Amino acid sequence: MKLRVGKLSLAIGLGLTIVSVAGPVAAEKVNCSNEYRSGKLYFSQDLFKKAVERFDLACEVCPDKAEYRGRYAMALCQYGSQRLTSALIEILDPEMKKAALDSVVEMYTKAGDEFDAMVSLDDSKKAKKFVRENRKHFWVDRYNAGLKRYNDEEYETAELEFKLARNLDSKNVKAFSQGAIALIALDKKLDAAVLVKEGLAVDPEDERLNSLLEQIYIDVARELTVASEAEGDAAKAMEAVDYLDKVLQRRGGSDPDLLFERGVALLAAGTAESQNTTENGESKATELFVEAADNFGKAAELAVQELEERLKELSLQLEEGADPDSIQTIIEVVRAENAEFHSAALFNQTQALLNAKDCEMGIPAIKKYLNLNYQDAGIWQSWAVCLSLEDNSTGAVAALMVSKSLAGDEISVY
Repeated sequence: MKLRVGKLSLAIGLGLTIVSVAGPVAAEKVNCSNEYRSGKLYFSQDLFKKAVERFDLACEVCPDKAEYRGRYAMALCQYGSQRLTSALIEILDPEMKKAALDSVVEMYTKAGDEFDAMVSLDDSKKAKKFVRENRKHFWVDRYNAGLKRYNDEEYETAELEFKLARNLDSKNVKAFSQGAIALIALDKKLDAAVLVKEGLAVDPEDERLNSLLEQIYIDVARELTVASEAEGDAAKAMEAVDYLDKVLQRRGGSDPDLLFERGVALLAAGTAESQNTTENGESKATELFVEAADNFGKAAELAVQELEERLKELSLQLEEGADPDSIQTIIEVVRAENAEFHSAALFNQTQALLNAKDCEMGIPAIKKYLNLNYQDAGIWQSWAVCLSLEDNSTGAVAALMVSKSLAGDEISVY
C-alpha cells in the first residue's frame, strides 16, 4: 500500500470541513509518541477534530506504527460522523453543503485506507481483531443510517450513507446492493448498474447483486421500448434489445419471458423503421419483424417445455404424499398462467409475421393460436389479411365474416 506523503489538514469555517494535503512536516521537530498520546486523550474526551489532527501528525512522521494507523482510522470515522450530522443539519448553502459532504466522503475513504494499513503493517491476530471489530462497528453505523434514510424516503442521503460504508469496507457487498437500490429510487438505474458491477467484482457469486443487475437491465429495456413506441425511435428499441441480450447471456439464452420482451422491443424497432419509406428502411423493418416473430415463437415453445417440467415436478410431489387438493390447485394456476403467456406469444408472433408480409409462416402460426383461442376476433382478422395477401379473396372474406361475428358486429348479407 502506498504510504501517505502529506499532512491531512482540516479547516473549519462557517460549518464547512475541507480536507486537503499540506506540505511535509520535518521529522526532527515532532515526537510521534507525544502526538499519539495526545490524539488518544482528545479521542477519549470526544474532541475528534483535535484527535484527527494529532493522529494525522503522528502517522505522517511515523507511518510504520500500525496502532497509530488504526487509531487514526477510528478518529476519522468519529469526526466524519460528527461533520456529516453538522453538514446535513446546519449548512443550507448547496455548494458549501456539497463541499462539506465531499470532505466527509474523503475522511471515510482515508479511514478505510488506514485500517488496511494497520493490517498490512501488523498481521498479528490482535491487530486483525482490532481492525475487524472497529471497522465493522463504524460500517454498521453508516449502513444502518442508510437503511433508515431509505425508509424515510431520503434517497440521496441514503445513497451517501451507503457510499461511506463502502469506502470504509469495500469488501462488504451489502452496501453495494443497498446503494444501488437507493440509486434506483432516484431513477438512476444505469448508475445503479455500474455500482452493482463494482460489487460483483468483489463477490461475483452474490445472488442479490446478480439478481439486481438483471432486473435493472430488464427495467431499463422496458423503459426504452416504451419510449421507442411513443417516439418512433428505432435506436432506443435496439438499445433495449442490447440490455435484454446482457440478461439472456447471463441466463443461458433460453428464458421465455426475456425472449418475449426482446420480441416486443424488436416489434417497436421494426415499426419505427417501417416509417422510413426507402427500400433500405423497408428491408430493415422486415428483418426486424422476422426476428421478433422468431423470438415470440421460441418463447412459446419454451413456455410449453416449462409447463411440462413443472407438471412433472408436481406429479412427483403427489407421488411423495403431497395433499392432492393443494397440488390440483397449483396445477390449475400453473396451466392458466402458462396458457395466457403461450397465447400472447403466439398472437404477437402472428402480428410480427403479418408486418413482415410473411404469410407462408404467418398462416401456420395463426392456426397454432386458433388451437388455443379460436374465439379471438382479432386473429381471424389477421387471417383475413394473410389470405388477402395471398390473393385468396374468398377465404379472406370468410375469415373477416367470422371475425365480425365473434366481435358482435352486424354482418351485411349484401
